[in-house]
Amino acid sequence: LLASRHGLCKYAWAMDDLITTSDAADLLGKSIGTINRWVIEGRLTPAFDRGGRTSTRLYKREDIEALLEHQEAAS
Repeated sequence: LLASRHGLCKYAWAMDDLITTSDAADLLGKSIGTINRWVIEGRLTPAFDRGGRTSTRLYKREDIEALLEHQEAAS
């Protein structure tokens, strides 16, 4: 379970609404590096960011889907 691996058990009720950086990248058709750069640039805000050397970031699915809709509308 993703929640237990990342110490988020108390947030497990919301885990269905959160996705990993990898999943966000797949949905948006971008690389993980691009997603991480967007966070640094302030273009995307994670719902959870543990930080550190092996940072764990989780994103609200609805935020990623809204960004995807915006990308599709712009193209």
